[in-house]
Amino acid sequence: MEEDRVQTRRAPAAGAMPILYVLTALALRAVMILRCRYNTDEPQHLHVAWEWSRGLIAYRDFYDNHLPLFHLLVAPWIGAVGETPRILLYARLFMIPLVLGVLALTWLLAAKLYDSTVAWWATLAASISPPLLPTMVEFRNDTLWIALLLATVLLILRDRSFVAGIVLGTALMVSIKTAPFAVALAIAFLLMRYGSLLRLIAGSVVVPAIVIAFFAFHGAADELFRWSVLTNGTMPVDPGRRLAAILAGVAIAVVAIWLAVRSPRSQRSFVALIAALYIALFLATAPLIGPRDLLPTYPIWWIFAFAFLGPWTRHVAAMLLVLLTIADARLWQPQLPYYPRLIADTLRFTSAADPVFDQKGETVFRHRATYIALESVARRLLEAGTLPDTIAADVIASRAHVAVRDSTRIPPASRRFLNRYFIPFGAMRVAGQYVRKDGTFEIAVPGNYTVVHNGRVFAGSRWYEPGTYRGPLGAVVLWSDVVGKTSDLALELQRPEWPAE
Repeated sequence: MEEDRVQTRRAPAAGAMPILYVLTALALRAVMILRCRYNTDEPQHLHVAWEWSRGLIAYRDFYDNHLPLFHLLVAPWIGAVGETPRILLYARLFMIPLVLGVLALTWLLAAKLYDSTVAWWATLAASISPPLLPTMVEFRNDTLWIALLLATVLLILRDRSFVAGIVLGTALMVSIKTAPFAVALAIAFLLMRYGSLLRLIAGSVVVPAIVIAFFAFHGAADELFRWSVLTNGTMPVDPGRRLAAILAGVAIAVVAIWLAVRSPRSQRSFVALIAALYIALFLATAPLIGPRDLLPTYPIWWIFAFAFLGPWTRHVAAMLLVLLTIADARLWQPQLPYYPRLIADTLRFTSAADPVFDQKGETVFRHRATYIALESVARRLLEAGTLPDTIAADVIASRAHVAVRDSTRIPPASRRFLNRYFIPFGAMRVAGQYVRKDGTFEIAVPGNYTVVHNGRVFAGSRWYEPGTYRGPLGAVVLWSDVVGKTSDLALELQRPEWPAE
């Protein structure tokens, strides 16, 4: 009654994961921390946590499309580290304890379902395989989310349904993607009659209730729901994918019922059912699909895969996973310096009081001039006209004199505005304009500007209101704050070609 009647051969764990594999996994992770290109989500998560560290409230005071718990937990750390261009590297190192938690939970779950030999191999696979390794190298909420969901499943297997519910509710406050996982759990409980569903539900409301009460106290409960739940739910789901996923879910449920009759309370069937149902539910409900969205299921599938494989095929599979990870991460390519240099230049040329325009928080340590961040959901809402494009007006109203480089992700009207009234300077852009052939230049963002000619100051800092002015041919008019903070104006104005993000 406790397990499937198929017995696994007990083998000593010592030979299951040789020291060579341990060293390979450690070396691969170290190389990826240092060489993998920074994902645009990494500075976004850091920026949100930094805003929290300043005492601001997400959704009310600044934009975020994620649920808040990861950033709340990280905020004290980023506040203690302070403003530094090396924050992206430090953030990746910060993730290592969470990664160890995911690997430990994978081992415990595999040992619970099979034995220590399978546990070591499954843990190895989780530590070297794509997309788990590349994702868990990056600074993002997904690693904490994976750990919490694996802990939820393990606690259920240990008949701790109420505690599992608390952990599940915590995972929900880390990522909205927990919702289909919770539904998959509920269906698995009903089909397999495994544990107490009521205790699981009771525990799962504890942490969300606390979080909602916190935002309600700060007058931000409506904004929490709007930006972290409603906006994600307004995106359309492909009808064909939804139908296929529903049919797959029904087929999975039929198989689960058959397994429940054949092997009541089978832990392996229960865990496999949760993973399979989650995939079907996510495909049926999520508007945007990527390999990261199914991350909690990968450790589970590795457990079953390495339980099935023989001794030699396990070695072959491990070596193939290493090669796949190297290919997936393109480790032969150098890491782009854009984000670290952007953060360094922003800190060098601006003060804490200066707002900036960036796409989704990539300057990290500066408040954004416009509320909406140009992440994938908001961009689609802007394209559909559901959200108005107010970037140009916001930049002028907030007197933001610094912006990030040009990108196709910026809405067309705002992109034209920024290209017209901002010029490349170092790794970013600053407010200003080159004097045109007719001897005129325009100012859009009011502020102090300096006229620079042949790399030297031609006319000192003075206040300019929006309008058209005259200047010497070949000169450039720049926001004055950057002029006094660089020793080589000509070098900063060389307009280096930055690769696409």
